[in-house]
Amino acid sequence: MNKKYDVNFTTLCQKREIQSGLFNRKFQKALQINLPFVQRLGLQDELQGHTGCVNCLEWSGCGEYLASGSDDFNVIIWNVFQQKAKHVLPTRHDGNIFTVKFLPSSNNNIVVTGAADACLKTHDVPSSRTIQNFYCHSRRIKRLAVCDSSPSMIWSASEDGTVREFDLRSPHKCSSESPCRNVLVNLKTQSVPNKEVKCIQLHPHFPELFAVGATDPFVRLYDRRKMTLSELSNDIRTDDKSGCVSYLSPGHLPNRKTRKRPNKYRHYTSTYIQFSPDGREILQNLGGEHIYLYEYNKKKKTVIFTSQGETNDHDTIKQHNIHRCGNGLNSTYEMRSRSRYEHDMIHDTPCDKATSLKQKGNDYFSNENFFQAVVYYNKAIALSPNSSVLYANRAAALLKRKWDGDIYGALRDCQTAIQLDPTHSKAYYRQAKCLFELQWIEEASLCIETFKEKFSEQSNSYSLKMLERDIEQHLTRRAETELESESEIFHRNPSRLESYHQLNAFDYHQRFVGSCNTTTDIKEANFFGDNGQYIVAGSDCGCMLLWDRTTTNLIEAWQGDESIVNCVQPHPSSCLVATSGLDPVVRLWSPRPVDEDYVDSRSKEVEVLVRTNQKRMNTDPLEEMLRTMGYHAFRDDEDGQNDSDVEGDNDQPTQCRTS
Repeated sequence: MNKKYDVNFTTLCQKREIQSGLFNRKFQKALQINLPFVQRLGLQDELQGHTGCVNCLEWSGCGEYLASGSDDFNVIIWNVFQQKAKHVLPTRHDGNIFTVKFLPSSNNNIVVTGAADACLKTHDVPSSRTIQNFYCHSRRIKRLAVCDSSPSMIWSASEDGTVREFDLRSPHKCSSESPCRNVLVNLKTQSVPNKEVKCIQLHPHFPELFAVGATDPFVRLYDRRKMTLSELSNDIRTDDKSGCVSYLSPGHLPNRKTRKRPNKYRHYTSTYIQFSPDGREILQNLGGEHIYLYEYNKKKKTVIFTSQGETNDHDTIKQHNIHRCGNGLNSTYEMRSRSRYEHDMIHDTPCDKATSLKQKGNDYFSNENFFQAVVYYNKAIALSPNSSVLYANRAAALLKRKWDGDIYGALRDCQTAIQLDPTHSKAYYRQAKCLFELQWIEEASLCIETFKEKFSEQSNSYSLKMLERDIEQHLTRRAETELESESEIFHRNPSRLESYHQLNAFDYHQRFVGSCNTTTDIKEANFFGDNGQYIVAGSDCGCMLLWDRTTTNLIEAWQGDESIVNCVQPHPSSCLVATSGLDPVVRLWSPRPVDEDYVDSRSKEVEVLVRTNQKRMNTDPLEEMLRTMGYHAFRDDEDGQNDSDVEGDNDQPTQCRTS
């Protein structure tokens, strides 16, 4: 995005914030939500009234009320400041309620619900009366979306593979003889027949843009201005030439030439999507993997390796061409012309801190605690984003840690280090190692040849010879036995247009590791703070987790449920978070007095939590579900995951901050 457009975009966002009253709320957030307050979050209250799992939470626009939907088919409107239920609304649904929304401009008197009975309902809260029923969908409705600028419009996402648009101003009657002409997106016409839509989110300032998540790794970003409503039987055209849709996905998951079969228990599903407060970023909670953040106006292309050793990610250097430490701005050309030693030289106070953090990371790496090594390299890179050494060091730590997505993350770091310093031989070697570990064997072989040309004096090293041997063995076996590619496993027989979009999906910008999302498909992840400077999400371990968005490090974890935390909804303007899960209660979290020594002791417990969740992600979901229900006949280490690289892994139970 060019600078001129960037300024106009910012101005438009600010105008819309002021017009909608969001500006004052952002100012209030800036005063209340900061690191000391966030680290002191504790249980403020438990709202009891439901008799089943609480599957959805929604704050009213001003934040005075909180709506919750449950397996008991009821919606409760809570007055959180009085800590009591204002209304208990019997929705008359015949299935579990998965989504609830306050209808804009209704003075919080009308709510909309979607449930497992495939019915969308609007309700008058004061009279507990159901106003209208919509039976257009054929399977469970998982998410609804509404818009302040169009208070009579509702958008629904369903497991029947469609997104539908409803206008409450127009009379509507569902009939099998006359199919409803309100289908906005129909994924089943574009790909495999069993595609399900799991979530939908509208842009906060430009509601004509909306994002959709389904039972695959992709976030689909649509523009309603270039789309038309249709009946279910008709093909919904999303011609790439019209610019109607673009796809976002972690680069290591879809449509690569890998022969490495995915985890036999793993299914990738976007369980939640959220736009950042300024609308520039999209957060994806990817079931079966991690939480990913995309800057869709600065789209990153998936990393590849060519004969010139170049990446097709042209935005990487753009993001690092401003040196935050030192004596001012440094151009990309100046950074490339320096030697590796000069890259690592730091002169002023903030960069001295980066050097200290790098040394701590090196110490942890030497002690084979790769989790903590990555944590400190993340902090150092946040202070000194143009140091090729820091990226190369973090790549080495990720290669050793080998958690889900780590190898691809290491590959991205290697190519960033090479772009910053083309003479960095270790980054070239680690790049080849990453390509081999990803089983992108042809690219790994090409990278080895490029390494030998550029660094001929190191071409006879033992480690390089061993890597060459492994690559040759894989190429020989591949020639003998052709296995099914990962792209074929993920997406069998998609349409030509769907294949085009998947192959040209844009890559993520940041990755947040630590949660486990494998047993439920409604798990949320949200921005927290006036600028979304923190990320909060639920987890299968029963915790609410919080990350720093700048460093991507996990800061804190709180025990929020006996089994699973699904919903995490920050208050619109205060340092207050509402959570829910399998327990029939809603929990409210706010800053509480905490002993300083207790806060300092949290880092080790968080580390154990992250390692345990990583193991959970690689176990059979049925086994995990049985464990959640109280059956403890299975051990955490039966999945064969080897975490011996991290010191202190003794399979002790995870200790989170308790309720």
